Amino acid sequence: EFLRIQVKTKGAKHLNTAGAHHHLGLALQRTLKPAETREAVEMLNKGSKILSRVAENDDPRLLEFSRALETAQTALSRFTEVGVLSALPCWWPPTSRQEDEVEMAELFASLHRADGSGSASISSELMQQE
Repeated sequence: EFLRIQVKTKGAKHLNTAGAHHHLGLALQRTLKPAETREAVEMLNKGSKILSRVAENDDPRLLEFSRALETAQTALSRFTEVGVLSALPCWWPPTSRQEDEVEMAELFASLHRADGSGSASISSELMQQE
């Protein structure tokens, strides 16, 4: 919404519009999902191009914008690997609620057997041992 307002009020080639593209790109990149990361690269690229046209050559935002674009492009390149679902390097694939419930039931059953007290509560020390 902010980007749309900036484009409408300030125009497509204004410093504030470059900032709006930049901030939207950063927000999209933080989702760590392929489609949003691709869109983030587009937004950051557009913001960098606008900024390079309207800002002075020594403007520190030029470096900030280019670093953000480079980071987004690096995150996007991770998605080219087979089976990668997130830009986080150690992200686990999603599971269904049923799979999670079965796994938790098995975990608590094994903890309950290890406790041997017959109590329904499990101590934090016992959970840390597993």
